Amino acid sequence: MLSTTDVINDLRNHRQVCAEITMIENVLHKMQNDSPHMRYNRAVLERHSDELLLKKETVESWLQLLTTEELFLVRTHLIQGLDWAKTIVEHERMWGIMNGRSERTLKRIQSKAVDRIVACMNQIESLSQTETKEVK
Repeated sequence: MLSTTDVINDLRNHRQVCAEITMIENVLHKMQNDSPHMRYNRAVLERHSDELLLKKETVESWLQLLTTEELFLVRTHLIQGLDWAKTIVEHERMWGIMNGRSERTLKRIQSKAVDRIVACMNQIESLSQTETKEVK
């Protein structure tokens, strides 16, 4: 079962994952040109790249579950790493000061978004386990 902490960590690591994918693709491209100074194991890099691509695609699919405001908060606070004070400023810039929200409200909205992701992933896992039991 996926926990709230797992989802938050994956969201916070999303930029790192995307950057690593780009770096590995660059190395693989250079290896394709048979650069003699490249001392990387191609198979290991490709396997790691595949794992990272799966993580990236998973996070991007999670984001499709969210409302516009939830998506904004998750991207701004968790993925981009802005603190709550800066997130509030960005929220007011996006929706206007008259539609501003307190930090507590924004945290609650973000928490509900993460909970929705966790519930969806756990539902999928539960279905998967049910199918496995039925097959046996």
